[in-house]
Amino acid sequence: MVTVKLHSLLRKAAGEGQFSTKAGTVKDILKEVRGRYGPGVERYLAQSIVMVNGRNASDLKGARTRLQDGDEVAIYPRIAGG
Repeated sequence: MVTVKLHSLLRKAAGEGQFSTKAGTVKDILKEVRGRYGPGVERYLAQSIVMVNGRNASDLKGARTRLQDGDEVAIYPRIAGG
């Protein structure tokens, strides 16, 4: 199983902080998050940073990054402030 952790405003929009799944790629995870939590999370996912085992997915293979049992995916929405 892959553990998916939702952070900050994304966690608040989803109503929970994590779930487990058998998703095969980062793209699958993002699709599952959209399906589980609906359109309320979309605005946060559009600009999110996705980490796989502490490494930015964009430094790996992006959305095509393959996941294995025991991996941890953390999704951090970008937050603007001032």
